[in-house]
Amino acid sequence: MQLASTLAVTRTLGYRVPASALLTGAAINAITHGILDRREPLLWLAEKAGKSGYIKHATVVRKAGGESTEYPKAVQDVSDPGTALMELDQAAHRAIGVAAVLVTAWITLRKGDRR
Repeated sequence: MQLASTLAVTRTLGYRVPASALLTGAAINAITHGILDRREPLLWLAEKAGKSGYIKHATVVRKAGGESTEYPKAVQDVSDPGTALMELDQAAHRAIGVAAVLVTAWITLRKGDRR
């Protein structure tokens, strides 16, 4: 979807982005997305930055909802929405997205295929 959106926007604006640039940006996004969603690299990064205490502290408690719900008993959640780990995940995805865009633009401009 992201690749199709990129093609639609760049073509609408009159730019021709080489396939190598598009595929490189998409590969950066896909590979790092898979790594980040495993959470261990984020926990390692938080530890190196001295923020592992914050990750352990900023959690949420999901209320019990009954037998046939996702949370039949109250549970402390450490990695879903509302937690520090989830915010770190989203920030890392945004930063890597920007890096992928910059690499895509750099390859495009280097090849001289601006318009």
